[in-house]
Amino acid sequence: MKPVYSCTIMLLVVVFNGSTVSGIEIIKSFSQDDYCNKKSEYSPLQPKLPCFCPKEWYDGQFLKSLCPTIKTQKKEIQLIKGENVTFECRVSKQLGPDPHYKIRMWWCNGTAGEKCYTSEQAPDRGTPTYFVYSESGNEAKEWFIRFTITKASKMDENTYTCVANTEDFDYTEIPGYNSIHVSVHDAVKPNLINQPPPKINKVGGRLVELYCASSGYPETNIQWVKNGTPLTNGLNSTNIMQYGSQSVLQIKSITESEEGTYQCIASNKLDFIESQGTQVTVGKQQQKWSWFICLYIAIMSFSGVVTAIVFVVVCSSRREKEQFDSASVAVDGRRACQSYSPIPQVLLINNV
Repeated sequence: MKPVYSCTIMLLVVVFNGSTVSGIEIIKSFSQDDYCNKKSEYSPLQPKLPCFCPKEWYDGQFLKSLCPTIKTQKKEIQLIKGENVTFECRVSKQLGPDPHYKIRMWWCNGTAGEKCYTSEQAPDRGTPTYFVYSESGNEAKEWFIRFTITKASKMDENTYTCVANTEDFDYTEIPGYNSIHVSVHDAVKPNLINQPPPKINKVGGRLVELYCASSGYPETNIQWVKNGTPLTNGLNSTNIMQYGSQSVLQIKSITESEEGTYQCIASNKLDFIESQGTQVTVGKQQQKWSWFICLYIAIMSFSGVVTAIVFVVVCSSRREKEQFDSASVAVDGRRACQSYSPIPQVLLINNV
């Protein structure tokens, strides 16, 4: 056990003086890992799941802490009515100077409130708030605790918190804890609510994006395949972004090697569903001078009219510089500029 008298004195000094005694100071600070800041999507009354990995400054150093880890891929657990599931929580400890003490662990649910994880719990210590308790031997380096939900129902919907602490001298006695939230609903098969079009043609080097969205319970997972082969994120120029039950496949700079049939597949515990095939092809880069070709063809088609307009400008400019009795110019074998007059006469004739 840590010396209780020294802890009491130090705490009083910190509160009133903010200083140290005999070079020893105690500062209790709070440190949360990234997963602690995850917001709960299914627990509106508790927007953040309880999670805490404590730090305590004692005798010139930070004391070690027990930070429980729940064996699951997600912090939000979606159960189907009638389903059975077991949750396991583990913690490890480095054995320091003797003596060593037990690792205490317990599970409690949201109805216990903060009492679950703000105070030490044991069968011989006050009124327990846990529903499962376990403790290790004094020399244990690791310990775990489990609980099982059998035939899940709406009554099992809750936030479950795993708590751990020890009294080893080089560890803080402040409990560390981690949480999950469990929701229970009827099963719903996957359904596609948005999928890519049947055909996409893009010029080489351009960005291509395919969108896919699905619904279902438990939450669906979306996977992309090309010609029946699963795609890996980051392979070549592909990038897959997941947003819950929505997914975006990006081809950053498409080439002929990315041509093929793409599909998204949405799945959950019940079933899966595939999108229609999307045929992605790479088109030729349109040449910049193609516009000039089109313009040239149009000019040639109406050459008579265009040539006559040109001669209006020519005749007008010559009128200011010189006089002449008569002039004629052949346009497509027809006369387009006749004898001179102050205002030139232009005969617009086109082959029809």
